[in-house]
Amino acid sequence: MGKLLRDRGLIPDFIMSSTALRAKTTTDLVVEGCKYREGKIIFEQSLYQAKPKDYMKILAGLSDRYVCILLVGHNPTVEEVIEILTGPLEITMSPCALAYLNLPIENWIQLDKHENNIRAELLGVLRL
Repeated sequence: MGKLLRDRGLIPDFIMSSTALRAKTTTDLVVEGCKYREGKIIFEQSLYQAKPKDYMKILAGLSDRYVCILLVGHNPTVEEVIEILTGPLEITMSPCALAYLNLPIENWIQLDKHENNIRAELLGVLRL
């Protein structure tokens, strides 16, 4: 997955991952594959049993210095967050799948009030 990110120019400048073993392993493999060197990595225990509103709150709290982020989490919550951001979609996020979105926002805090009809564009889903 990391090599796919590198090949498509999608190397994040911030990574947040669940502390669950599978998520940490995925994060480590992505970091190695995309040659992630400069950005920050946070392992967040609360992602493991979080609800979509919790993911949205985490995203809204990100520093605006981050433009491209990678969030390594768990289903069905990840699929539900994608639907909150994009509107209804028929996608399945299998293990080690990655959806990449374009968010029409200037600041992450704008996601705190997601009733303002922000609609992200789903640019693609990468699968191994």
